[in-house]
Amino acid sequence: MNLSQTLNNVYALIVLGGFLATIFGYLNPLLKQKIAKEKNLRVKSRYELLDQWAENAVAQMSALSDMIGQDKKAEAMRMVNGQLKAHNIDIDVEHVSAAVEKAVQQLSANGGNHQNDNIVDTTQQVLDHLDAPEVPDEEPAKEA
Repeated sequence: MNLSQTLNNVYALIVLGGFLATIFGYLNPLLKQKIAKEKNLRVKSRYELLDQWAENAVAQMSALSDMIGQDKKAEAMRMVNGQLKAHNIDIDVEHVSAAVEKAVQQLSANGGNHQNDNIVDTTQQVLDHLDAPEVPDEEPAKEA
């Protein structure tokens, strides 16, 4: 192999390296953005489930006249936490409490004791969305 062939091989490697670096430079931000979007969708889906389960629990508790408000809230939170645990969804107690409070306010705004009229179950639809492969770090990601 002479000097000319060696230089041609070096130039070819430099061009190929530059090409690969350029491609990676374009793909890397796109992949990071896609991963961030998927993380955000997973977190959003989990909180949609939380809201739905809170609404269902509050609607069930509103039908009970033998319990006082704080007992109803505690039972609604217990029901929601049971659903979260059953589906391996980790959401802190403050968010569960806030979701239950929000559901109580919505039920009150809609006229109060509609008993079980407000119960809707789309759990399976949301859980199907969550069946995607786990993405590390469950906190909402910032989009680039």
